Formats: sequence, C-alpha cells, structure tokens
Amino acid sequence: MSKGNLLIVEDEKALSDLLVDLLGPHAEKVFTAYNGLEALDEVANNEVHGIVCDINMPKMNGIEFIAKMRELGNNHPIIFYTAHGNEALMREALSYGAFDFLAKPNFDNLEGTVRQALDEGLKSGGSSSSEDELAELIKG
Repeated sequence: MSKGNLLIVEDEKALSDLLVDLLGPHAEKVFTAYNGLEALDEVANNEVHGIVCDINMPKMNGIEFIAKMRELGNNHPIIFYTAHGNEALMREALSYGAFDFLAKPNFDNLEGTVRQALDEGLKSGGSSSSEDELAELIKG
C-alpha cells in the first residue's frame, strides 16, 4: 500500500530538516516549502496527499495558504503545526477544514496524525486544482 506524499511547509530550515527526518519514513516522498507561496507551487507541481504547515511565515502565512487551497477546491488534509497557536487561529484554521492543529515543539501526536492525514489524502485524492489555476494564483 502506498504511503502517500507529504509536503512540509516550515520557514525555519532546521525545524524543516528535523520534520523531514522524523516524518519521512511515513511518506513515499517528502517535499518542502518555506512559505505558503512556495507551498502552492509545490502542490501545483507534485502529487501531494497531506501537508504539515506552520502558521507564522513570511510572504504567505498558513491561514492564507489554506484559504487559497480551499478557494481553488483543493481539499488536501492540512495539519497545522505551530508555536503561535491560539483559540482564534485554531477556529479560523478549522473553518477552512484543517485536518488538525498541533502545538510545537511537541512531537507526541505528530507522526500518528500525519499517517492518518496521508491515508485520508490517498482515499480522497485531495480534489487537486489544475496547475494553471495554481500558477495564476501564485502570479497574482
């Protein structure tokens, strides 16, 4: 059975590298992006089944990213993994259909949640948007 492909969206390179090492064994392939704009590009150019995403990032934060993904009809499971979570952000993320919301630096539930998200993403196919739609969004 396929493990699914994972996208990690994290602006801190050291943490991004750590997450790749930790979560890589649970995925077929792992892609990385350092902000929401790069993440949109990764989704446009790669088959992705689940996403682990920070919230506070330059250029496009995690909430803006999930909003754009949903606007394009893309329903990939997105797990928010952030040190800056609060009730208002959690509610906003959940209003866009976030898969889960986990607090950094706790790794306790991260691996299991990622496996569940990848399974869900493989089953649903993520309703991915076309590359043209994503390319247009990134441009403007």
